[in-house]
Order: sequence, then structure tokens, then C-alpha cells
Amino acid sequence: MKNQKQITSSFFTKHKTPIIIGSVVVVLTGIGIAYYVMSSKKKKERDKTTKMSETTVSIPTIPSRYSTPPYTSSSTRTTTPTGTSSSRIVVKYGSRGSLVRVLQRYLKTLNADLGRTGAKRDGVDGAYGPKTAKAAKSKLNKTTFTATDINNMKKALQTLGK
Repeated sequence: MKNQKQITSSFFTKHKTPIIIGSVVVVLTGIGIAYYVMSSKKKKERDKTTKMSETTVSIPTIPSRYSTPPYTSSSTRTTTPTGTSSSRIVVKYGSRGSLVRVLQRYLKTLNADLGRTGAKRDGVDGAYGPKTAKAAKSKLNKTTFTATDINNMKKALQTLGK
């Protein structure tokens, strides 16, 4: 008889299918965990921005001759509102329309990042969302605006020719 060698299969050859399935499960689990962690971070950041923009502080009004309005220059920062004939808030988080567009155009003159929405893809879309709230808080130190604030912004934009 011929000398027959018996070929033994290796462990990996015998168990190829379960190893491949197990590897795929491990990779998909890793992707799922990464997605969950990233989405929860984004949600926390979105909630933090929303809470920040919904917080309003009531400050007594001071006659305008005693205070500097927050919209005169980017170097002048104050949280004291100017004396207004209408202390009613007309623009706040969630507002939409032409008054919000005035605020956004004014923020653009202060080099605020409002995203890529709107007709000119410059962030001026008329919707007071999280990016507008963040820019208003950082550039003007406030997130709610009265009719007088908006009118003064309109005058400033007209003076600048924008």
C-alpha cells in the first residue's frame, strides 16, 4: 500500500463561517456604539444651546442717556438694555420673519457665524434658531430683543449701507 498521509484540517479551516459571522457582529456592534455616543453628544449640545437661548433675565430699563446700547460697536459690550418705549419682547428664540432677518443681517456685520441657510447661503433665513441664539449671545450678550432694539439695528444697517 501507498504511504498515505492524513491531512488534518486547521482550526480556522473547520470554523471559518462562525469566525466570519462573529467578526461581522463585533464590527457592527462597534459602529452602533459609536453612533449612539455621537448622537447623544449632539443631543446634549443641542439641549444646552436651547436652554441657554430660552433663559431670559429681567433687567430694569435705564434711560438711554445713561447707557450705551449693545449694538453700537463690537467692542462695546453691555447687558443693560437701552431705555425703550416698548419693553415688550418681539424677537426671541423660535421667532420667524422680517424682524429676525434684521437681527441676522446685523449679526453678519459683526462677523457672526449663522450657518449656510437662506437665499444667499449666508445664514440670514428669518428663523431664530440655535445658531442665531448663539451668535446673539456671544456678540450682543442677550438673546431677546425689543422693538426698539430691532429699530436701532435697522438704523445701524442703513447707516452702513447694508
